[in-house]
Amino acid sequence: MTLKTIRGSAIAAVFALAGLLAQTAYAYVFNLSDATIAPFIRGTAADTLQSSQAYSRTSGSQTNFLDGVNFGFSGEFGMQFNLSDQFSVRLGLEGYEGKSIDANGTRASDGAQLMTVNSLATVWNPNLGIQYNLVRDRPNGRVYLLLDGGYAMATVANTDNFTSTGLTQYGASSNINEKWSGTTTSYVAGLGAEYRAFQNTSIALEAGYRGMQFNQFTYAAAGSAVRGSGVVAVSKGATVTDNGGGRVSLDMSGVFVGVVFRFYLPPMGSVSE
Repeated sequence: MTLKTIRGSAIAAVFALAGLLAQTAYAYVFNLSDATIAPFIRGTAADTLQSSQAYSRTSGSQTNFLDGVNFGFSGEFGMQFNLSDQFSVRLGLEGYEGKSIDANGTRASDGAQLMTVNSLATVWNPNLGIQYNLVRDRPNGRVYLLLDGGYAMATVANTDNFTSTGLTQYGASSNINEKWSGTTTSYVAGLGAEYRAFQNTSIALEAGYRGMQFNQFTYAAAGSAVRGSGVVAVSKGATVTDNGGGRVSLDMSGVFVGVVFRFYLPPMGSVSE
Protein backbone atom coordinates (compact mmCIF):
# COMPACT_ATOMS: atom_id res chain seq x y z
CA MET A 1 0.00 0.00 0.00
CA THR A 2 1.46 3.38 -1.00
CA LEU A 3 1.59 6.49 1.18
CA LYS A 4 -0.78 8.18 -1.26
CA THR A 5 -3.31 5.40 -0.77
CA ILE A 6 -2.93 5.51 3.03
CA ARG A 7 -3.31 9.29 3.04
CA GLY A 8 -6.42 9.13 0.87
CA SER A 9 -7.98 6.46 3.07
CA ALA A 10 -7.25 8.41 6.25
CA ILE A 11 -8.69 11.64 4.86
CA ALA A 12 -11.82 9.75 3.81
CA ALA A 13 -12.04 8.32 7.32
CA VAL A 14 -11.91 11.82 8.84
CA PHE A 15 -14.88 12.95 6.79
CA ALA A 16 -16.75 9.69 7.42
CA LEU A 17 -16.28 10.12 11.16
CA ALA A 18 -17.36 13.75 10.86
CA GLY A 19 -20.59 12.61 9.23
CA LEU A 20 -21.12 10.00 11.92
CA LEU A 21 -20.72 12.60 14.66
CA ALA A 22 -23.23 14.88 12.98
CA GLN A 23 -25.93 12.25 12.44
CA THR A 24 -25.62 9.46 15.00
CA ALA A 25 -27.42 9.34 18.35
CA TYR A 26 -25.08 8.44 21.18
CA ALA A 27 -25.53 5.78 23.86
CA TYR A 28 -23.40 7.58 26.41
CA VAL A 29 -24.37 10.33 28.84
CA PHE A 30 -21.33 12.51 28.29
CA ASN A 31 -20.36 15.97 27.12
CA LEU A 32 -16.83 16.88 26.01
CA SER A 33 -17.45 20.47 27.09
CA ASP A 34 -17.37 19.28 30.72
CA ALA A 35 -13.73 18.17 30.36
CA THR A 36 -11.13 20.92 30.59
CA ILE A 37 -7.60 19.43 30.57
CA ALA A 38 -6.23 16.56 28.47
CA PRO A 39 -2.67 15.30 28.05
CA PHE A 40 -2.33 13.87 24.54
CA ILE A 41 -0.10 11.91 22.23
CA ARG A 42 -0.20 12.47 18.48
CA GLY A 43 1.36 10.75 15.50
CA THR A 44 1.37 11.74 11.84
CA ALA A 45 2.53 10.44 8.48
CA ALA A 46 3.15 12.95 5.71
CA ASP A 47 4.40 13.43 2.22
CA THR A 48 7.15 16.03 1.89
CA LEU A 49 8.71 18.40 -0.61
CA GLN A 50 12.14 17.47 0.78
CA SER A 51 13.19 15.18 -2.09
CA SER A 52 17.01 15.40 -2.54
CA GLN A 53 17.44 19.00 -1.33
CA ALA A 54 19.55 17.95 1.68
CA TYR A 55 22.38 16.50 -0.45
CA SER A 56 21.94 16.93 -4.21
CA ARG A 57 23.55 20.39 -4.30
CA THR A 58 26.18 19.69 -1.63
CA SER A 59 27.95 16.56 -2.87
CA GLY A 60 30.11 17.90 -5.68
CA SER A 61 29.25 19.46 -9.01
CA GLN A 62 29.82 16.22 -10.94
CA THR A 63 27.48 14.09 -8.81
CA ASN A 64 23.98 13.28 -9.98
CA PHE A 65 21.20 11.84 -7.77
CA LEU A 66 17.93 10.18 -8.74
CA ASP A 67 16.80 9.19 -5.24
CA GLY A 68 14.85 11.49 -2.93
CA VAL A 69 12.91 11.56 0.33
CA ASN A 70 9.17 11.41 -0.33
CA PHE A 71 7.61 11.07 3.13
CA GLY A 72 8.17 11.70 6.81
CA PHE A 73 6.54 11.01 10.15
CA SER A 74 6.21 12.62 13.57
CA GLY A 75 5.34 11.99 17.19
CA GLU A 76 4.12 14.58 19.68
CA PHE A 77 3.39 14.87 23.39
CA GLY A 78 1.37 17.75 24.76
CA MET A 79 -1.44 19.21 26.84
CA GLN A 80 -4.81 20.50 25.66
CA PHE A 81 -6.90 23.07 27.54
CA ASN A 82 -10.59 23.43 26.65
CA LEU A 83 -11.34 27.11 27.20
CA SER A 84 -15.00 26.77 26.25
CA ASP A 85 -17.33 24.52 24.33
CA GLN A 86 -16.09 26.26 21.18
CA PHE A 87 -12.35 26.84 21.62
CA SER A 88 -9.38 24.82 22.86
CA VAL A 89 -5.66 25.59 23.14
CA ARG A 90 -2.92 22.99 23.02
CA LEU A 91 0.79 23.03 23.78
CA GLY A 92 2.96 20.34 22.25
CA LEU A 93 6.51 19.14 21.65
CA GLU A 94 6.74 17.44 18.27
CA GLY A 95 9.58 15.42 16.83
CA TYR A 96 9.53 15.16 13.03
CA GLU A 97 11.78 13.08 10.79
CA GLY A 98 12.12 12.80 7.06
CA LYS A 99 12.73 9.19 6.06
CA SER A 100 16.45 8.41 6.14
CA ILE A 101 17.94 7.55 2.78
CA ASP A 102 21.05 6.03 1.21
CA ALA A 103 21.14 7.95 -2.05
CA ASN A 104 23.34 6.75 -4.92
CA GLY A 105 25.45 9.47 -6.48
CA THR A 106 26.73 8.87 -10.00
CA ARG A 107 28.94 10.89 -12.33
CA ALA A 108 26.80 12.99 -14.61
CA SER A 109 28.98 12.37 -17.67
CA ASP A 110 29.12 8.56 -17.73
CA GLY A 111 27.04 7.19 -14.83
CA ALA A 112 30.01 5.88 -12.85
CA GLN A 113 29.29 5.38 -9.16
CA LEU A 114 30.95 8.14 -7.10
CA MET A 115 29.39 7.79 -3.66
CA THR A 116 26.43 6.82 -1.53
CA VAL A 117 25.13 9.61 0.69
CA ASN A 118 23.40 8.61 3.91
CA SER A 119 21.12 11.54 4.76
CA LEU A 120 18.77 12.15 7.68
CA ALA A 121 16.85 15.33 8.56
CA THR A 122 15.21 15.58 11.99
CA VAL A 123 13.23 18.41 13.60
CA TRP A 124 12.22 19.39 17.13
CA ASN A 125 9.13 21.56 16.90
CA PRO A 126 7.60 23.01 20.11
CA ASN A 127 4.25 24.49 19.15
CA LEU A 128 1.08 26.24 20.24
CA GLY A 129 -2.26 25.38 18.65
CA ILE A 130 -5.83 26.69 18.56
CA GLN A 131 -8.79 24.39 17.97
CA TYR A 132 -12.22 25.62 16.86
CA ASN A 133 -15.05 23.12 17.29
CA LEU A 134 -17.40 23.08 14.31
CA VAL A 135 -19.72 20.29 15.50
CA ARG A 136 -20.05 20.41 19.29
CA ASP A 137 -23.68 19.56 20.07
CA ARG A 138 -23.01 15.86 20.58
CA PRO A 139 -21.89 14.64 24.02
CA ASN A 140 -19.29 12.10 22.88
CA GLY A 141 -17.63 13.69 19.87
CA ARG A 142 -16.85 16.78 17.87
CA VAL A 143 -15.48 17.96 14.55
CA TYR A 144 -12.92 20.75 14.62
CA LEU A 145 -10.58 22.99 12.70
CA LEU A 146 -7.01 23.34 13.95
CA LEU A 147 -4.24 25.87 13.46
CA ASP A 148 -0.81 25.34 15.04
CA GLY A 149 2.30 27.49 14.98
CA GLY A 150 5.75 26.30 16.05
CA TYR A 151 9.46 27.04 16.26
CA ALA A 152 11.16 24.28 14.26
CA MET A 153 14.80 23.36 14.95
CA ALA A 154 16.31 21.07 12.30
CA THR A 155 19.43 18.93 12.19
CA VAL A 156 20.67 17.50 8.89
CA ALA A 157 23.32 14.76 8.99
CA ASN A 158 24.97 13.69 5.72
CA THR A 159 27.69 11.07 5.29
CA ASP A 160 29.44 10.83 1.91
CA ASN A 161 30.60 7.23 1.45
CA PHE A 162 32.94 7.41 -1.56
CA THR A 163 33.82 4.72 -4.05
CA SER A 164 37.40 4.62 -5.28
CA THR A 165 36.21 6.51 -8.37
CA GLY A 166 34.64 9.17 -6.14
CA LEU A 167 37.80 9.59 -4.07
CA THR A 168 39.76 10.20 -7.25
CA GLN A 169 37.10 12.48 -8.75
CA TYR A 170 37.06 14.89 -5.79
CA GLY A 171 40.53 14.36 -4.35
CA ALA A 172 39.13 13.09 -1.04
CA SER A 173 41.19 10.90 1.29
CA SER A 174 38.26 9.36 3.24
CA ASN A 175 34.51 9.49 3.74
CA ILE A 176 33.11 12.85 4.85
CA ASN A 177 30.53 13.64 7.56
CA GLU A 178 28.55 16.87 7.61
CA LYS A 179 26.10 18.13 10.22
CA TRP A 180 23.96 21.25 9.82
CA SER A 181 21.56 23.17 12.05
CA GLY A 182 18.69 25.44 11.04
CA THR A 183 15.57 27.07 12.47
CA THR A 184 12.30 28.36 11.10
CA THR A 185 8.69 28.98 12.06
CA SER A 186 6.24 26.24 11.15
CA TYR A 187 2.48 25.99 10.88
CA VAL A 188 -0.21 23.35 10.63
CA ALA A 189 -3.75 23.84 9.33
CA GLY A 190 -6.26 21.02 9.20
CA LEU A 191 -9.49 19.29 10.10
CA GLY A 192 -10.09 16.73 12.86
CA ALA A 193 -12.87 14.50 14.14
CA GLU A 194 -12.82 13.29 17.75
CA TYR A 195 -14.81 10.49 19.39
CA ARG A 196 -14.88 9.13 22.92
CA ALA A 197 -13.19 5.73 22.95
CA PHE A 198 -13.01 4.82 26.67
CA GLN A 199 -14.06 6.24 30.03
CA ASN A 200 -11.70 9.23 29.96
CA THR A 201 -9.96 8.73 26.59
CA SER A 202 -10.83 9.97 23.13
CA ILE A 203 -9.38 9.22 19.72
CA ALA A 204 -9.25 11.74 16.88
CA LEU A 205 -8.29 11.55 13.23
CA GLU A 206 -6.70 14.62 11.65
CA ALA A 207 -5.72 15.65 8.13
CA GLY A 208 -4.12 18.85 6.95
CA TYR A 209 -1.02 20.64 5.70
CA ARG A 210 2.26 21.27 7.52
CA GLY A 211 4.37 24.22 6.38
CA MET A 212 8.06 23.94 7.31
CA GLN A 213 10.57 25.71 5.05
CA PHE A 214 14.19 26.15 6.18
CA ASN A 215 15.94 28.90 4.23
CA GLN A 216 19.39 28.71 5.83
CA PHE A 217 21.65 26.29 7.70
CA THR A 218 24.92 26.62 9.59
CA TYR A 219 27.61 24.00 10.20
CA ALA A 220 27.29 22.32 13.61
CA ALA A 221 31.01 21.44 13.60
CA ALA A 222 34.19 22.29 11.72
CA GLY A 223 35.41 19.81 9.14
CA SER A 224 35.47 19.11 5.42
CA ALA A 225 32.86 19.04 2.68
CA VAL A 226 32.69 18.27 -1.03
CA ARG A 227 31.72 21.40 -2.93
CA GLY A 228 32.17 22.16 -6.59
CA SER A 229 35.09 20.16 -7.95
CA GLY A 230 36.83 19.21 -4.71
CA VAL A 231 37.06 19.06 -0.92
CA VAL A 232 36.88 22.32 1.04
CA ALA A 233 37.30 23.17 4.74
CA VAL A 234 34.23 24.42 6.65
CA SER A 235 33.97 26.23 9.98
CA LYS A 236 31.52 25.72 12.83
CA GLY A 237 28.76 28.33 12.67
CA ALA A 238 29.42 29.24 9.03
CA THR A 239 26.52 29.32 6.59
CA VAL A 240 26.10 26.11 4.59
CA THR A 241 26.50 26.77 0.87
CA ASP A 242 25.99 24.61 -2.20
CA ASN A 243 28.27 23.78 -5.13
CA GLY A 244 27.70 27.22 -6.61
CA GLY A 245 28.15 29.17 -3.38
CA GLY A 246 24.45 29.82 -2.73
CA ARG A 247 22.67 29.19 0.56
CA VAL A 248 21.24 25.72 1.10
CA SER A 249 17.51 25.48 1.84
CA LEU A 250 15.22 22.58 2.72
CA ASP A 251 11.44 22.42 2.34
CA MET A 252 9.89 19.78 4.62
CA SER A 253 6.31 20.94 4.03
CA GLY A 254 3.56 18.54 3.01
CA VAL A 255 0.11 17.06 3.48
CA PHE A 256 -0.28 14.86 6.56
CA VAL A 257 -2.73 12.52 8.26
CA GLY A 258 -2.60 11.75 11.95
CA VAL A 259 -4.18 10.15 14.99
CA VAL A 260 -4.50 11.74 18.44
CA PHE A 261 -5.22 10.08 21.79
CA ARG A 262 -6.44 12.47 24.52
CA PHE A 263 -6.62 11.47 28.19
CA TYR A 264 -9.09 13.82 29.87
CA LEU A 265 -8.75 14.90 33.50
CA PRO A 266 -11.03 14.47 35.36
CA PRO A 267 -12.80 11.40 33.81
CA MET A 268 -15.41 12.24 31.22
CA GLY A 269 -18.44 10.80 32.98
CA SER A 270 -20.52 7.69 33.32
CA VAL A 271 -21.97 5.30 30.74
CA SER A 272 -25.66 5.03 30.18
CA GLU A 273 -27.09 1.55 29.69
